[in-house]
Parts: sequence; C-alpha cells; structure tokens
Amino acid sequence: MRHHLLALASVSCIACGDNLAVPDYGVSGGTRLEPRFLDAGAGARVVRGWFDRELRVECFFDVATDGRIRCLPSQANLPAVFGDAACTRPLTISPACAPVPTFAFGPSRATPHCGRSLSQPVQEVGAVHAGSVFRKDFIDGCVPQGVAPGDRAYELGVERDPTEFVGATLVAEGDARVVPYALVGDDGSKLLDGIWDTQRNGECGPTGSSELCAPVEIALHYDFMFSDAECTKNDAAIDLSDARPCHPPTAVLGNGSQLREIGAQIPVGSAYRRDSAGGTCTPEIPYDDETYWVEGAPIALESLASLSRVLDGNGRVRAERWIDGAGQSLAVAKSFFDTDLKEACSPRVFADGVRCAVSSAAQFGDGFLDAACKTPIMAWSGEKPRFGYMVHHAANDCDHVEFDAAYEVGDAVAADTYFVKGQTGCTSAPVSMGTTLYKLGAKIDPPEIAR
Repeated sequence: MRHHLLALASVSCIACGDNLAVPDYGVSGGTRLEPRFLDAGAGARVVRGWFDRELRVECFFDVATDGRIRCLPSQANLPAVFGDAACTRPLTISPACAPVPTFAFGPSRATPHCGRSLSQPVQEVGAVHAGSVFRKDFIDGCVPQGVAPGDRAYELGVERDPTEFVGATLVAEGDARVVPYALVGDDGSKLLDGIWDTQRNGECGPTGSSELCAPVEIALHYDFMFSDAECTKNDAAIDLSDARPCHPPTAVLGNGSQLREIGAQIPVGSAYRRDSAGGTCTPEIPYDDETYWVEGAPIALESLASLSRVLDGNGRVRAERWIDGAGQSLAVAKSFFDTDLKEACSPRVFADGVRCAVSSAAQFGDGFLDAACKTPIMAWSGEKPRFGYMVHHAANDCDHVEFDAAYEVGDAVAADTYFVKGQTGCTSAPVSMGTTLYKLGAKIDPPEIAR
C-alpha cells in the first residue's frame, strides 16, 4: 500500500530550499534524501515527502521488491493496460499534456522475507506504444481498450535494481510506554513517522479527537467469517490494512467499532465463509496478501496509552503534532488545524493557489438558478453548511485545480426545480426530497499554504 505521505505528493513543492531553518521536531535530511514540506506560515508546516538528490525525483517510503523499505519515485505511474491480446505486456498511461514520465511501476508481486506484503518493481518508461491496447476483464478475459484522446500509452522499459533507491529501517526509539517510531535512512536521513506502544508491542496512533493511542495495524471483524468448518464461531477477522510492510495486526476492530485483542493466526484453508443466501459454509480463499486471525477479548480503553496534542505555529493554521506526558515529540506533524474554524484542514488546489480546506464545506458546481445556467446555486442535503467550495471542471489531466473559489452560504431558495449544465445544454432538474437550494454569499479566502 502507498504510504500516507503520498496523499500530499500531487501538490507542487512548497517551502523548498531553506526547509531545515525551522525547528524540525523529528525530521532531518541525509546525504541523498531531502525532506519536503507543506508550509502554512508562522511556524506551521507538515512533512509531505522526500527528494532524492541523486536520482532527481521525489520519493516516498514503501516496501520494495527486495523486501526492504525504500524511497521509491512518487511520480511513477502504475500499469494500467497491456500491449498484447494475452494481457502479458503491461503498459503505463500518462496524460499527453504532461512530460514523458521517467519511471513506472510494474505489476505487483510478493516480496521476500515476510512473504506477505506486495510491491511493484520500478521500471524505466520506454517509447510511446503505437499498437492496440488491451485490458483485463474478470468476465471476458483480455479485451480491447481504447486510449483516451488526452492520454498516451508507453512501453515499460528496464527494471531498476531496488538497491538504487535509499533504504530505511523502522526503529522504536526508547523504552517508555509510547516512543517515536522512526524511519532511519541508510543515507542518514530520519523521520519520526509514527508512535510505538512498547507495552502492546505495536504501532498506535490517535483516532479522531481521541487522545488515546489506539492500535494502527488491525484486522477487521466480518459477520460472515468463522474459524470453524461448521460456521458456529464467528470470531475470524481479516487483516486487510497492511499499514506497514510485513507488520502483523495487533488488534481487531469488532462489532460496534469495539477494539478487541488479536488471537492466533488462522492457517490458510482454516477460515470459513458462510454464504448469506443458502447458509453454506466454505473455506475462505485469500485474496492477495489477506491473512486471518482469531478475535480475542475486548480491549479496555483505559489500558491504552495517553497522548497530548500540540499545535505548532502562531497563525490561524497550526500543525498538529503529538507528544507524550514528558513533552517528548512522538511523530512529525502530518496535518493542519484551522483554529478559527476549530477543524482540521488539508491542502487543496484552488484557482489562486494552494489553500487549507476543511471537509465540512459543501462542494458544488453544477446547479444554477436560471435557465441560461449563469447564476450558480448550491444544492445541499442535511444541515446548512457555513460555506462551500465551487468545484473546478478540469480541461485535461494536467489541470490540477480542484476548486475555483470559496463562498459563504446565503439564503435558502424555495423552489421545486433548478437547472443543471450538462453535455446537452442547460436543463431543468427536480429538487429531490431532503435537498435545499442556497444562494451563494460573499466570496471568502481559505488560509493559504504559503510557497
């Protein structure tokens, strides 16, 4: 799985250059890797990834094909289609408006060592594929697939040796109840990337607004999974998370979101699924790297370690970080918090730059008050939002703008119909039950993520 830092990798490099002039709180570069940040100003910044000075690419830490954690190119495209009618020669797709990609990931395969996590080989990108293109279909096998007019298909070239990419080791630093879980690079780079619970012998982290350090690597309870061939013991959980390469789960998320202890691993072929229609009990066939575990007793919340939240910076937007009772920083800041709105915010690309947007804002962009589709209106179900973000309709895949602007939400409009702009023009649409139309209020400016 892609490391959580990759979620911010699509945003252009911000606050590069004098990055390390600010107190790092748990990140430092090495001889090859340079940390990259998103910076909200006034001392609030979060790590967004790394830059490999030798290969001249941005990268993220994930498991490589040799089983080690390495900093792999974050802009590498995934294989999407194939260049032959047997679907054996993978190609990669990239927008025609973008520069030719340098790297692509090949088809995933099992890694050595733990025999569980999957990884993709890093391959060079070859020439433009001029022939027919195919895709895998679960029903019809390998079928023809057109390439969108704005895209190009490329051949995959030579596979790069995984040792070309900087390796890292995860290390729990200390012997307190909770300690930093650090990614230590072979080049001397370092990132306090998570929190390790030495008592539970596993990674943990805050959930929502909770200041308890709950297990991160978990298996999930399903009502149709059993640990016996008669399907009477509904205590088989599936580990799908794989939050870290090769890490087994340390807890089960059970019914009602209750955390339970993890029991023994169930061997392949000894976990069973009960069919919802006929009640038939059959052995569960694992998909990719699934593993199965017996659910244990409930975990008492008071047994979990406590954390304290720190908001770094002195502006409207702060960087959220967690510390232990002694004030030790446990992990680098990975998210922003808008102190005016009292809500977490995340970098989103607006027409005038990157801004810190909150998830509670309404998103709109296709509704209009008038039959000419000139006056935008917001159609929203549920409680009236404080403000909304107007969705940007991208011209092509190289247009990375997400929202055109942000607005306060105005008065409600009593109407049975409104208008929608589609491929056939501006047409009327009924207002569905539970939906309210709102006029747009004053334009507002969410906080900038400064360059």
